[in-house]
Amino acid sequence: MPIDINEINYDQNSNNVQVGGGCIWKDLILELYKYNRTVAEMQSYYNFSVGGSISVNCHSRNIKYGSISDTILSITPSTLFIPLSSPNFLK
Repeated sequence: MPIDINEINYDQNSNNVQVGGGCIWKDLILELYKYNRTVAEMQSYYNFSVGGSISVNCHSRNIKYGSISDTILSITPSTLFIPLSSPNFLK
């Protein structure tokens, strides 16, 4: 089953958002803007991936909500496996 690492799913009822690890902060902000929402915490620059920010334990600048990890409800780890013989590995 293909994994969309850039997915963004916002649930207006719960006010929660589910994102793929490859989702870029800028894309997340632009998607939430459609609903008059934004993220509570993020790193200083918006051109990094959400998963990358979490993986290096980056901290945000706003102390109101704590660190980025304090805003995570759950994480589902996944493994991306690309065989070296794949024609799309390096292009």
